[in-house]
Amino acid sequence: MEESPSNACQGPGTLDDVIARSQSQSCCTRNPSQLPKNSSDVQEIAFELPEVARIPGKKRTFHLNHEDLETHVRPLLSCHWHVGRIGDAVDDLQVFSLNKLFTFKNFRSAVEFFDALAGIQDEENHHARVTIDFANVYVSTHTHMAYQRISDANTDANPIKVPGLTARDIRFAVKVERLHERFLGDERAVTKVPTDSASLQAWSMEQLQRRYPASRG
Repeated sequence: MEESPSNACQGPGTLDDVIARSQSQSCCTRNPSQLPKNSSDVQEIAFELPEVARIPGKKRTFHLNHEDLETHVRPLLSCHWHVGRIGDAVDDLQVFSLNKLFTFKNFRSAVEFFDALAGIQDEENHHARVTIDFANVYVSTHTHMAYQRISDANTDANPIKVPGLTARDIRFAVKVERLHERFLGDERAVTKVPTDSASLQAWSMEQLQRRYPASRG
């Protein structure tokens, strides 16, 4: 499903919208030659991302909470991930995804990234929506079997099942980001930053803060 544009800014829009903005002349492009050559420097970028423990496959996975937004989500937004809307709300709860467009030197490099990404998905048993458009790979992740606590209390009592963002998505996005850093390091990828990136980050955080408000307790 396509994400709905926001009223606060252009919003993520459709896949074609995202690709068009990334290819516009207003985008700031960072070529591989401008990236650190030292592999340890590339790793330092990844290590700034949150470490999320693996969640056993049969264990209930709960939605993010308000505290997770700063510790887990904001680092990904700073790497140009953004929030998307998945269809209609469920029980008046908005369903969000985490999305990012990755750009590569050529089609072959994009396919190699796609193949490596498939390995991550199988390893994590967490399968995202992945679309290839020539040298672009668009990744969108959310958890289908997610549970939402219905009170401010941090308990597992009476949760409801509703798709959305969980620690599984954060862990997956971090692994994808680290994979992309390796492709940047060996010059198979480029980084394109749309000029509306700051607005999109702000909009994404605003949507999540509304969806996952601070506890009133």
